Amino acid sequence: LEHLQNGSSLPVVEGDSLRLVCDTDSNPPASLSWSQGSRTLSPSHPSSPGVLSLRRVESGHDGELTCRAQHPQGSLWVSLHLSVQTRPQLLGPSCSQEDEGLRCSCSSRARPAPSLHWRIGEGLLVGELSNASFEVSSSSAGPWANSSLSLRKGLSSGLSLSCEALNVHGARSGSVLLLPAAAAPLSGEEQELHYASLSFLELRPWEPRDQATTSTTEYAEIKILK
Repeated sequence: LEHLQNGSSLPVVEGDSLRLVCDTDSNPPASLSWSQGSRTLSPSHPSSPGVLSLRRVESGHDGELTCRAQHPQGSLWVSLHLSVQTRPQLLGPSCSQEDEGLRCSCSSRARPAPSLHWRIGEGLLVGELSNASFEVSSSSAGPWANSSLSLRKGLSSGLSLSCEALNVHGARSGSVLLLPAAAAPLSGEEQELHYASLSFLELRPWEPRDQATTSTTEYAEIKILK
């Protein structure tokens, strides 16, 4: 139970539930109502108009909520800012062949903004790096974070590349696995086919360690024309 002052900011994670209670002490009792902006919200229970229950907080709930008390002797109101926080959503990683090697990109959106990291095998690449083998560059704007990884050397069959997005509410990762090239060309053109297995894992810090992690797998095809 948390008592909020007028003008307070209340952070809440998207998908969580929220119960707000507005109460007054008057005789006769004041008439209570909740609104968001200019829109009046329906009470969760008609018999308790001062109670606002959100079973699942969504991004559209972000903004100012106001409780108004209407009384024959006058009216009062109190407001708070609902700040909807989100877990990372991951776009990618996706890779394309370049003259010098392989270039992969990855983006993530979250509130607060996430941080992005790359892994090559089990090795973690931190920050912006550049050497003869690889280069990492990153940028961010608002809730978005973007990162790219260029590999110039060291490409081999079975190499795993992972992009990880992280903020205080959770983590999400996606990986690309480089598999052997096909032995024969297709459709009259000399081609090599590489298949990438993309696995997206969502990790939530508050879940027990032995709880199974949700995972889905998709397949993408990279064609290289000689």
